[in-house]
Amino acid sequence: LLLPQNLSSSLTFSYNYSSDDISEYDNLSVGVSTINSIFPIFSFGGTGTTGWQTISHSLAQWAGKTVDIFFKLTNSAQDMALSTNILLKDIFVYPLDLRTGDTTPAEFLATDLGVGIDTSPAPTDISIGDTQINISSIDLATNIESEHSISIVTLPPVVLNKISSSTVTIYNNTDSAVDLSTYSLDVGTTTILSGTIPSFTSQDISLTVGTTSVGLLNNSFIVDSTTFEPLSIAIWQRQSDGLGPWTRINAPMSFDLQSRLSQSKITFTVSGLGTTLANMNYEILYTEGIIPRQIAGTILPHTIDSNGTASRDFFLGTCSSGSCTPASGIGSSFVVTFSGTTKTFILN
Repeated sequence: LLLPQNLSSSLTFSYNYSSDDISEYDNLSVGVSTINSIFPIFSFGGTGTTGWQTISHSLAQWAGKTVDIFFKLTNSAQDMALSTNILLKDIFVYPLDLRTGDTTPAEFLATDLGVGIDTSPAPTDISIGDTQINISSIDLATNIESEHSISIVTLPPVVLNKISSSTVTIYNNTDSAVDLSTYSLDVGTTTILSGTIPSFTSQDISLTVGTTSVGLLNNSFIVDSTTFEPLSIAIWQRQSDGLGPWTRINAPMSFDLQSRLSQSKITFTVSGLGTTLANMNYEILYTEGIIPRQIAGTILPHTIDSNGTASRDFFLGTCSSGSCTPASGIGSSFVVTFSGTTKTFILN
């Protein structure tokens, strides 16, 4: 697997582990290997059944490298009557940071196959917006795990989800119904909302959108907003319901750069890729102080979704050993070239 330069990505998978044997003999390990090294990122063992668990882990430190991701079940066969089984599903490498709704605190799973865990991170409340979490644990022999980090983008409970010239669609990111009586839409004029929106569903609001921006307000405070090109050109929607970056649908090829400079990150999105172009290369030029910087790569066909869009998060800085150091003095001007077309974006 080739991870593009500066990519801020994450590995996500679900597992169901069942064992009659202790972790010293039977266990699951997940890791990343490069040409010269193996990096363990997850280990688990123990008797009983876990049920389905989902794990996300940042791959940012391997950006620009070719890696193998491996899943290994160790079964020592010390006692043939003690069986161990592992089921895996939904194994994905996302070219984006982990995105979640404002529903539950982030929980961290610490496992140790030797002397046991002494201290590990407690569940953490995640604020709406961009959050970087640094994680490490200490075992009972006082060994300290190397600190590593993961970026989480948390979206509000109710967000804008899709915009056309006659409809604004909102989405409920939570696991319970939300009362809309305190919500309103600003499209140049204000529309008061009513009723409820069920969990993890969308709701269409019919109105005329004559502006190039829409705001969603709760108790008169803006909770979500977006700007876009005229709706006669395209329909605008999130790449995935409630959580994804904004993209154009049913339109000629275009690309956009969204600012996440508070976290030293940018989100690059290409849309309108109904067919693979002869040139799928991109280049992003920016400055760090007076030093020119470049991010370059290629949008591969398998990374384009069914709507003809592809997005990826980039980190402006350096990552190693699980921790990332942001660049300083990043300029506001970004010159982006994709498939021979160049645009300049001014980001704040």
